Amino acid sequence: MSHFTVLCVVPKSVEIRKQDANIHEGDDDWQNAYNNQYESEELYKMLAPYSEVDEDYMEEKLYEIHKLSEFFTDFKYGNGKKAIELLQEEVDNAKEWIEQVNKDIKDFDEEKAKEPFATQLEDLEKKKTRWVELLAYRQETTDTVSNLINTNQEMPVTQEFKNMIYEYFWSNEDNIRFENDYKNQKITVWEVGRYNPQAKWDWWVVGGRWRNMGDNGLFEDLSVFQETVTKPYWTELGFFKLMEIESLTKDQLEEMDEYQISEILKKPKQLVKKYSLKAKTKNGDKRPLAYFTPEELLQKVTRPKVGTYAYLFPEEGWIEKSEMGWFGISEMDTYSFEEQERIWAESQKEINDLMEKYKDTHVGIVVDCHI
Repeated sequence: MSHFTVLCVVPKSVEIRKQDANIHEGDDDWQNAYNNQYESEELYKMLAPYSEVDEDYMEEKLYEIHKLSEFFTDFKYGNGKKAIELLQEEVDNAKEWIEQVNKDIKDFDEEKAKEPFATQLEDLEKKKTRWVELLAYRQETTDTVSNLINTNQEMPVTQEFKNMIYEYFWSNEDNIRFENDYKNQKITVWEVGRYNPQAKWDWWVVGGRWRNMGDNGLFEDLSVFQETVTKPYWTELGFFKLMEIESLTKDQLEEMDEYQISEILKKPKQLVKKYSLKAKTKNGDKRPLAYFTPEELLQKVTRPKVGTYAYLFPEEGWIEKSEMGWFGISEMDTYSFEEQERIWAESQKEINDLMEKYKDTHVGIVVDCHI
């Protein structure tokens, strides 16, 4: 999951300020991060097409459930051997789960169970009961199918039979599409998914974690987004990346200003640029493959004085430099320095032109989006 900012540019005439909006006031400071600082019908209309959960903007997409396709094809048109193997795999899985939970019960430590969020013996007993019931159900279903195959009965693929197999493999019958190709003797089972190809968020709040930007997230003057500043590249990396500076503790880093950090980064091999995906050090840590050079970290870059991750305009729609992923990591983090700088320059020019277009008639509202 990630939180990120989008500046929604809306007409001045439609914006209404909430009376209880605040930045950092009183005992409800943190809770207020989840209260809309401003309300606007226009805001809802603009953000709606980018919803991950709104059915009105979703398209249908099919995902083949290969295990079900294999089962039904072999059961209907084959000798049934593969179908039984697939069922038996699930029986064996249930047996392994029972074996593991029995071991956990035997090794249960009452002292560790006193720790916060620790698994309790009662939880393990309930889990064992579920797995034992599941094993009995799976074994019964497997025996039923085996009997049909072994007695050479006609292979029934009725809706009742299909639903039994869907449940066996933990698939929801309501989201299944069954296709029987009689000519080629092949059955394909699809899971019907629905998604919005333009989805950017699953929920949002006006201001949120960024309610201290502008006036509780409101910018009446859009020209501030046309201003830029020059700063060292390392300031773009974020605090969590800087915590990897090997010569500093987290507490030391929090107490340092920009000048002091820059002085530290003048020394070589202070910050890892790339880690090995496989090799580790003797103590199990990730093994560095390359370090940022002091020159790379201290080189000057031009960035917006005030900016958000994305922008949403009335006519142009959603504009972003790259797609946001989980944990605040975006595609931009995978690009080379040269590519990042090219994208930043092109993006700032585009934003400058659009702010010039809207600054006399519109305001900006900072929205905290979650994905």
